[in-house]
Amino acid sequence: NKENLIQITNFDLIKNQKFSVIYIENLEYSYELITNITKSSLENLGYLIIKFSTLSQNPKIFFEKMSKQFELLQEINIESFSKNNFLIIFKSRN
Repeated sequence: NKENLIQITNFDLIKNQKFSVIYIENLEYSYELITNITKSSLENLGYLIIKFSTLSQNPKIFFEKMSKQFELLQEINIESFSKNNFLIIFKSRN
């Protein structure tokens, strides 16, 4: 349901707001930026969904870093729709 989705490009607009689910589609976001976004805007025990490109980052290093803060729930292969990409669903460990 698209009326429940908000696209945000300016993070200053959502300061002090918490969300139960955050979806990140920007393939260039670093681990550090993702961590900053989730620390400030993801509810405790919230879900993070990331569209990940194997071309932009090393998956092993990315998963090692993300597993410190998040529990990996599922990897979804979407290569038939988007080459070299997959979705990752995490749950925060808070």
